[in-house]
Amino acid sequence: MDSVMNSQTGDYHAGSRTGTIKFDFTDSDSLHVSCFFQALHEELEKTLRSDTHFLIFNINGFPEEKSLKNFEVGERAEAQEYSRRCMERILSLRIPVISEIRGFICGPILETVLFSDFIIACRSTIISSLMLEKGYIPVMGMLTNLMELFGKEGLFRFLLDGIDLSSTHPVKISIFHSIIDQEDLDSEVAKLIKTFSERDRHAIRVIKELSLHTRNLHPGEALLLERYNFALCFSEPHVKERIDLFLNKKE
Repeated sequence: MDSVMNSQTGDYHAGSRTGTIKFDFTDSDSLHVSCFFQALHEELEKTLRSDTHFLIFNINGFPEEKSLKNFEVGERAEAQEYSRRCMERILSLRIPVISEIRGFICGPILETVLFSDFIIACRSTIISSLMLEKGYIPVMGMLTNLMELFGKEGLFRFLLDGIDLSSTHPVKISIFHSIIDQEDLDSEVAKLIKTFSERDRHAIRVIKELSLHTRNLHPGEALLLERYNFALCFSEPHVKERIDLFLNKKE
């Protein structure tokens, strides 16, 4: 997987440090699930540091569906273990996760993308679960994420047809932040990062925390957790100072 996956860190906008993991399957004809998750785990550990403000998945999928000639799961226990580590690592993040995708996106690549907070896609992108085509059974929560996004009917429509962004698709709007021309992908990501860079990072961390822990709670329990985090957030002196400054500017 070394030839198709690599990572880098750098300043994207106004001192906002990003970790970028690049996937490039443009010249590849195979996908090995176990190796994919092992490589992803290594890149996550290498990329993410305490001062990273954003994680970006920059993905060039296969040129087209028929480009994928060899698909293997590999060692089942290994695939389960490394996918679990990847899922837990991404879920532990309290920073925005952004995916920019192009090409044919499928299987474990799609599973990774679905853990993003924002997905920015090229119009020519085609998405498939590979479940019905190759018999791929998701290992990192793809069905759960898709059911939450599409509902039961939408999920089965997706499993049968996939998503072709060049056509009008009934469920595509709910999953993507934006669908744009390929040459605009990088600038759209930069624009999103600029917007977030102007927001309070502590508030972003709290919202990420709440979005993770309240999704499966009873509404009453979720409200209590939200109230607790509200009190915790406003105990931070810099938060109160920024709010006072904002209110004074509006007067």
